[in-house]
Order: sequence, then structure tokens, then C-alpha cells
Amino acid sequence: MPSKKATAAATLVVAGLIAWLSRTPPPPPPMGCLAVTVSDPKGFPIANAQTTFAGQSLETDVDGKATYSVPKQRSTLTVDKGGYGSYVGEYDVQPTGQCVTPITMTPLAQRLPPLSDDARPNANFGSILDEHGRLMLSWFYPMLDAETQAEWRRVWKSHGLTRVVLCPIMQYRDYWVPAADWREDPVAFAGVVRNLVDQGFYVQIMLTTGDGGSAADMQAYWPGIAAAIARVDVGKWLITELGFETTGPGGGWSAAETSVGLYAQRDLFPDSWHGIELTPTRWSGASYPLQDDDPWGGCEECFYESHGGETLDVISLSSTLGS
Repeated sequence: MPSKKATAAATLVVAGLIAWLSRTPPPPPPMGCLAVTVSDPKGFPIANAQTTFAGQSLETDVDGKATYSVPKQRSTLTVDKGGYGSYVGEYDVQPTGQCVTPITMTPLAQRLPPLSDDARPNANFGSILDEHGRLMLSWFYPMLDAETQAEWRRVWKSHGLTRVVLCPIMQYRDYWVPAADWREDPVAFAGVVRNLVDQGFYVQIMLTTGDGGSAADMQAYWPGIAAAIARVDVGKWLITELGFETTGPGGGWSAAETSVGLYAQRDLFPDSWHGIELTPTRWSGASYPLQDDDPWGGCEECFYESHGGETLDVISLSSTLGS
């Protein structure tokens, strides 16, 4: 039988070995690669494009190539080049020798000048047909595939239209494009907005709807949409409005909520023009019949003088003839 001293010594040796092993760093994760090949729609390589992936940045060479050697992981790839739309995508690092990733960048159409008093952007967001005879409700544009989006842009331009109306809530009864709600995906929504601006359009954003959304959207979703719009830097090409059917007879908001919303859109979207959609029967956000908390006291003309009405640059009227 070992003595107590021997047992204690053996225990100390084991404890020391465990402590030493615990200080040994774990083996590094397996390495892999992402080999980006960037070209234009005709297949010509794009040199000097800035790419970022997994915390690293590389510039494409004369063949449009940039190769990352990084630990296996999933990360966001971004590609930027002047004169082309930015590319963003999620990619997994692949084993060496299996990592070629082709990227096609789309040339930018020339942007229109920023909105000004000389600009007269016009839109028709619900009463024209596409090249297949289907009704074009413009706020469903984000849900279309690339080919159909290009078709809609052609149709809009053939009609002389320069303004596209979008809404993060895409819904309409029995419409041929599936309904969707992008309020919780503001980055994707802002990407579509930027694409349209880059393709030579102004964009009017209806921030919510009187039925699919609510006045609570001001706190729940508008800050995220505003932050995403600010990151893509297109505010000077935008008109923001509270939403579809939020105000007036049949609208979903009270006059007090309308007042709060007008100040919220002014503060959240400082570079855009600010508007409101009203109805043919009442060109005012003041209430009728009078609501107890109406800051305008039911006074139609007072609406444009205070409590948010004075912030307006644009008044929209929805009709069967478009807008």
C-alpha cells in the first residue's frame, strides 16, 4: 500500500497535468477558401472591385478574382465597384479546391437628380398592366423575380413614370403575387429601394397600411427601416408617407396618432420629402366627427399649420386613375 506522502505526490502530479492540459489552446479550426470571380453581365472580368468577407478585405485582380483563405464558417460577402450596384450575399467557406464563386455585377443606370421643386415625379401604382396583361401593383415589386422586375421597370419607363410606390407590407386581396411582410427585414427592403433609385426612379415609401399595420409601427418598425435607408444613402430620392389608408374617413389612425406619425417620419427620414395620403372626401388629417384627442380640434385648414401638418411637402390622393 502506498504511503500517504506518495498518494499526495501522485495527486499533485495529476492535478498539475490537468492544469497544464487546460492551458493548452484548442487546435485551430479547419481552413477553407472562398474564391470570388467578379464579372459584368457579358462575362467580362471586373478588376479593382472591393470585396469583404470574414473580416478581411481584398481587391479583385485583372481577371476579376479575389481568393480568401479563412477558417471554415459562414459569413457575408460584399462586393463594391463604382458604376455597378453593390453585391451582398451569405456564403459558406468551402474545402480548398472547391471554392470558386462567380459573381455578376449589374451596371447602374444613371440616377435622376435628387428631389427638388423642379422635379415632378409621377407614378401609377395600381392601374397599368405588364407585358403579360397582369395588373401591376407596384408595392409588390420586391416579391418579383429579377426578370419580372426588369419588365416592370420597362413598362414604367415606357409610360413616362419616374416614381415607384413601395410598402414593406405587401398585400391585396386575390392578387397574383403572394402577400409578404418585410417590416422585420428592413435591410432587404432598403436594398430594393436603392436598386430602384440606381435604376433611375424616385421611390415613395408608404411606411405602413391602415389595415395590415397600425400606428404602433412607428415605434416597432420605422426606426429599423430608417436606419437601413440611411445606410444605403438614398434619402434625397425618397418620399416617405405614413402609409396607405391611415388617415381620414375609413383610415386606421386617429388624428392624434397622425400628428405623432408626421413628426416621427420627419425626424426618422430627415433627407426625404414627407407626405401623407388623404381621401377625395376630406383633404385633412383633422378628425370628423370630432375626436376627443384631435390636436387640430376638427379644423381642416388648421391641419396644415401645426401639429405635424406643417412638415408636409407632398399630399397624395389615391384614385382609380393612379397617383
